Amino acid sequence: MAALQPLPTPNLVSVTPEQLAAGPTIPAIERIKLFSSQQWEEFITEWGHGLRGVYVRVERQGGPDDMGRDVVASLPSSEWDNFQCKHYNHPLQPSDIWSDIGKFLYHCQKGQFTYPRRYSFAAPQYVGTTLARLLKDPNKLKADLKANWAKYCAGTITTTHTIHLTGGLLSYIEAADFSIFGALTPLSIIEDHRKTPWHTARFGGGLPERPPILQPPTAIDSIELKPPLAVGTSGHAVACERG
Repeated sequence: MAALQPLPTPNLVSVTPEQLAAGPTIPAIERIKLFSSQQWEEFITEWGHGLRGVYVRVERQGGPDDMGRDVVASLPSSEWDNFQCKHYNHPLQPSDIWSDIGKFLYHCQKGQFTYPRRYSFAAPQYVGTTLARLLKDPNKLKADLKANWAKYCAGTITTTHTIHLTGGLLSYIEAADFSIFGALTPLSIIEDHRKTPWHTARFGGGLPERPPILQPPTAIDSIELKPPLAVGTSGHAVACERG
């Protein structure tokens, strides 16, 4: 059995007066993981306002009738980008997105809206390894959607009837460009949110953390002292030798 060791002395922690009063600062990228679903919705609404510098119009859809569209951002041209916001206590998995993609493609094929330039998922814990690989492989993403259609899409697109993957819908999905699907990193979402007037109120600000305290050197290098300069009668500087 290993011998017990004395308890080490903890390192000193440098804090600002604000941190003493309110506690240590939680980085924004960690804080969004603690958001409730309501806080995440509010955060995404604030984030959407930060996109208005890039897009001519940003609209929030949301709700059960969003047709697979959550935040719709329109470009000066007829193109548009879709952001589908998901709130889970884990990184997104393929089973978390099949219904959204299926609903979106169904309504797009029905002519409810045009095909977007990009379709990006936004989640506080980003995406898991499996989904990250799928989003980098559009052909496999399409194949896996078709394979999972009956389980995740057929009964969730509408409440009135089952949507089978046949006929015109199947042909539409076969021809669809799946390279538009991707995911936003939490850091990029936070950086966009930083441009809004709500960022400081939601994440705090104040003084930056103090840098580590430097220890004084244990030895000082010898310094060669040069004789001081004096001004002679001619106005030129001359060296004064010490006797």
